Amino acid sequence: MRVPESPERKLLFLFRILVSAGLLSYLLVWKIDSEEVLDLLKGASIPLFLAAVGMKTIERILMSWRWLLILRSKKLKVRLWDMLRIDFLANFTGIFLPSSAGGEVIRVYSLSSKISSATESMSSLAVDRLLSVFAQLTTAMACLLMPAAKRLPPEMFSLVLLIFGVFLLLTALFMKGALVGILRKLPRILPVRWILEKAEKFQQSFQAFHNSKRALRRALALAYLCQGTRIITLYLVCMAIGPKTSISLVYFFIFVPLIFLVTLFPVSLGGLGVREAGFVYFFQPVGLLKEEAFSMSLLAYAVVILLALPGGFFYASSGFRDRKEGNAE
Repeated sequence: MRVPESPERKLLFLFRILVSAGLLSYLLVWKIDSEEVLDLLKGASIPLFLAAVGMKTIERILMSWRWLLILRSKKLKVRLWDMLRIDFLANFTGIFLPSSAGGEVIRVYSLSSKISSATESMSSLAVDRLLSVFAQLTTAMACLLMPAAKRLPPEMFSLVLLIFGVFLLLTALFMKGALVGILRKLPRILPVRWILEKAEKFQQSFQAFHNSKRALRRALALAYLCQGTRIITLYLVCMAIGPKTSISLVYFFIFVPLIFLVTLFPVSLGGLGVREAGFVYFFQPVGLLKEEAFSMSLLAYAVVILLALPGGFFYASSGFRDRKEGNAE
């Protein structure tokens, strides 16, 4: 697949590279002892790392199954293996063949060859991502009520509560159909216009699946399971590093969704740099050393890279579409 590259997209891609390189350089030069990071990575527990890889594999299967349920609610016939192949391809190209076209574009393009509808591909993926964000937000908000959360620094607890509250409110307004109406009443300055365009597309996608409530409930249940496996994966990675201070699992349920939400903004290359800064910022106040938090982020990224490798085989064998497939709409 060749995605047209406008000058604006190329400039944005260059900007994302600079942001990622700048953040990583800042952390490694001024904030982190790089030799200590290397020692932590060299001494990481291989069995715990492999356990994290296994848990991450389960998460990828659950994510593919979740998207499959959404598609089948529209009577679209796709196999679970097809969804896994698309997931591997998108992850591989996002890491090893970076471009201004993100992994979501690859997912839509590849799925459209299976169901002969780019529109259905985009709308189903939009609903899938919305359910994922909702599950992460509600889980994190629930964990803020646990005793361990009360030990957060007051300013951090307030910040986390504010961010989650705003995101949860916006999600609730969107799911009720009120967010688009509010945005239409605002002045059409550039950021508002861009957000409105995205919100309208997501709203149309969600309404298209609104009558499939049973399928949406099942997909949401899988979204909660995905969130649990993602957190356990990162917790295993943390234990593999061997932190000097034990850290509550509750903090992972609170901080990981925040870091995930921040990396959704297209200001870096695959979240690189932003993700590492997020781990250091959030996990250091609750007991992890800066080097431990940074190493945990890198080792977690290594898990992602390892699981993206099968996508290289699929890309080499048939590209983004199976050769036997026809064209999408």
